[in-house]
Amino acid sequence: MKIRLLINHQIFLVIVLFLCMMSSRLVFVEKSSHADMNVQPIENHYPIPTKRNPGSSDYFFPIGYSIFLHDWQTGVPTTEYVKNYNNAQHMEEDWVDGVLSVLKDSNTPWNVVYGVPRPTILDTSAKTVDESDFVDLLDMAESTEGGLKTLKVWPGLLYRRHRYNRNYDTWSLVAGINTGWTNSYEWYKDQYLRESDSDLEDAINAIKNKSSLAGWMLADEPYAGDVARVTTELTYENSKNTDVWVWIDSQQTSHNLWEDSSINPFTITTPDNNWLRDDIYFRLAYYLLELQNNLDTGAMGENHPIHCVIRADGNYLDPDTQPELNKSARVMNVLHDDIYLGNGDPHIGWRSHTYLAIENIISPEDHTSQHGFVMWLDGMSYKVQNPTPDVYKHTVADEDLRYTAYSSLVHGARGIMFWFMSKSEDDAYDQARKIGKEVETMSPYLLADHPAALDGVYLDSNIDNTEAEKPQEQQGQNFIVRINPNNSNQALVVIANDSSQDGSVWIQFPGNWQISSVQSIDPSYGWSYTLNNNRLGVGVADWYARAFIVTKQ
Repeated sequence: MKIRLLINHQIFLVIVLFLCMMSSRLVFVEKSSHADMNVQPIENHYPIPTKRNPGSSDYFFPIGYSIFLHDWQTGVPTTEYVKNYNNAQHMEEDWVDGVLSVLKDSNTPWNVVYGVPRPTILDTSAKTVDESDFVDLLDMAESTEGGLKTLKVWPGLLYRRHRYNRNYDTWSLVAGINTGWTNSYEWYKDQYLRESDSDLEDAINAIKNKSSLAGWMLADEPYAGDVARVTTELTYENSKNTDVWVWIDSQQTSHNLWEDSSINPFTITTPDNNWLRDDIYFRLAYYLLELQNNLDTGAMGENHPIHCVIRADGNYLDPDTQPELNKSARVMNVLHDDIYLGNGDPHIGWRSHTYLAIENIISPEDHTSQHGFVMWLDGMSYKVQNPTPDVYKHTVADEDLRYTAYSSLVHGARGIMFWFMSKSEDDAYDQARKIGKEVETMSPYLLADHPAALDGVYLDSNIDNTEAEKPQEQQGQNFIVRINPNNSNQALVVIANDSSQDGSVWIQFPGNWQISSVQSIDPSYGWSYTLNNNRLGVGVADWYARAFIVTKQ
């Protein structure tokens, strides 16, 4: 009987241990031999400026959402019903709580919104957004009525025109720009672009002195997918002489943007055959010059950096033109990348998307010009193909969101944004808010450079990092350490396992940093770790990330 009880007890312990491993996937195992020795912390640091020409303290850490310019005040046009298998079609409609006041609650991590100038297809009163929509959003963002906090705003300036008829334009702002979503270029020709210049000036003048204005979102996905790589817009002879490729300054001097080396990022001596992408780039350059030299100048203009959102398709996923595409995306002070983890395979797509963004945008080998960098994540759920009563939507899991956010931060990003408030719903919004709160705790640390006081810190692990398809800096485990600028005895450690293998890592702190305590980025999580002779050990599953606050004695 005793033998049977002992065996049963042992089986019970094994089962409990197994369940614990499966629930956390993060079990620390100390080993005497390590696959990697002395991995140094990543020191990439691309903070987000509050000025076009920032000083040492002119930076902030954006954590926010995108929201429609036209519907912040009354709710979205179509109320979304409770989502279930029987009404899965409502996954494409709008969330009744997707309004600005939800983001302004004092218990949320948000500090900035991107005002998107695009009425929803379902809105029967859809119209072209004008300056009044800008004014309304910025006034509400800076209001403290009802005890709500203030938010900063990046208003979108250029957006895609309607695909079919520019006279019934429900998808554009005051300045349309061809983004290549359709093979038909008829309504995007250069001759129509100048018709919007005065409207754009009116919108900018209406809000450029608002205290909530944090900068301009010059364009959102201006290169817009595969079409931008394959569509031929114009011949060279027609393109090189268009008014878009020529900018006239306040002294009435003409500047050929292609020939101006300070504007043209391309190393090739003649334009390539993809006129759509070239033309869009020079349109962006035109408006950049207009903003900085004519429309928003002086001391106030200096407080309004220029932002631009790109996407992988049409930019850095084309191996033949990748270097040129990466350069052409950098027409602004701050670069955003919207990788959207729900695209593609919902279970593993976030891994490759994160890796590609890190390799091509955050820390590429040829990244000679540093820009502030913001990573965009999913703040909404997605319908699944062939839904069933039990599986009808996919919401990106918190661990997947956490890995992408943390790995981006480890490699140098200094802001996270979520898409899309009006298209969110309870589950997805709660996930985004959870990760946003974690990053909010980190943000004071992340605004600082790598500390000299921790120059001796290094990482080693028991994970084999010989994944030959990756460059060395993205293999295996990566980490950063930053010191709290308000408390020099506290350090942030962020660890990202950028590999497909489970294992353990050890962060060895230098002798001048004797550790007295360690806690998870959210103390309630209670993430496991070991501490032995100033050596912090953490279990990391594949494609997982963790963050801890380490306190010095």
